[in-house]
Amino acid sequence: MEIQLNEIYESEYYDEIIYIQNNYKKILKNPEKKVKLASANALLLIGVSLVILIIFSLLFLFNNDFTPYFYVDIFFTVIIIIGIIYYILIKSSISKFKNKRFDRKLIIREDFVRLCVGDEETELKLSEIQHIIINKYSICFIPKSDDKKIIGVNKKYKEVIVKEFEQLNKVDFIVDNSKLY
Repeated sequence: MEIQLNEIYESEYYDEIIYIQNNYKKILKNPEKKVKLASANALLLIGVSLVILIIFSLLFLFNNDFTPYFYVDIFFTVIIIIGIIYYILIKSSISKFKNKRFDRKLIIREDFVRLCVGDEETELKLSEIQHIIINKYSICFIPKSDDKKIIGVNKKYKEVIVKEFEQLNKVDFIVDNSKLY
């Protein structure tokens, strides 16, 4: 079976894929885990660090022994800067993915799944797939080892992909997390 994937996906799809790539080992251990957006994690890091920075800045201003508070302020200022850079990198990556105009197709056969994007191909043999996880925006083919690439497609192909794996008698791979959202 071949599925043409030539439409442009929403930003949340790419954001979710980045989160999955960054948290591969956690997802491999717990495939029923609710997947978030990578940018939301960056914003959470910035927000929590900002609150802590404000608290320690106030302690720094109203305390006679300010040295430990000063060092904590410096530490959380650096964390906020790192969080902002991380957020910008995520948004930049999403923008790059969205602006690429390649012919894309997903091929599912009896013994492999292949994603073709332009001239680049990523293939996973069925024996290499640990899970097929259906999330809020994406369907991801998660390999057993991290030396293989994750294959991700838009969730709108859920019915076709599930039907194909039912015909191959491989539904035990599928973890449907769409009910978590």
